[in-house]
Amino acid sequence: MRTSAIRYYEKIGLLPKAARVNGRRCYDETALERLAIIRFAKRVGFSVAEMTMLLNGAAVRPPPQRWRTLAHEKLVQLDQLVSEASAVRRMLLATLDHKCPSWSSAG
Repeated sequence: MRTSAIRYYEKIGLLPKAARVNGRRCYDETALERLAIIRFAKRVGFSVAEMTMLLNGAAVRPPPQRWRTLAHEKLVQLDQLVSEASAVRRMLLATLDHKCPSWSSAG
């Protein structure tokens, strides 16, 4: 993870400020675990606002029920995205069947 990202996560409160030794940030195991959670949440599509809700008040790991709630909400969003992408795919495929597609029937 880039140092600029880590500093940003500290700035917005997703990651506690690190202790400094000789001017350099030193992270303990809990900070590294929290960074792993942030990286995973980002990878599965959580926004910064969603990560903030997820980690708010948690020392390291978010409460399991909070994770389940947010994960279910994200699944609903993903299902909608897949549905929309499938509809677009069908429309594009339909245009390939014609030499001169009808643009008005695509909507």
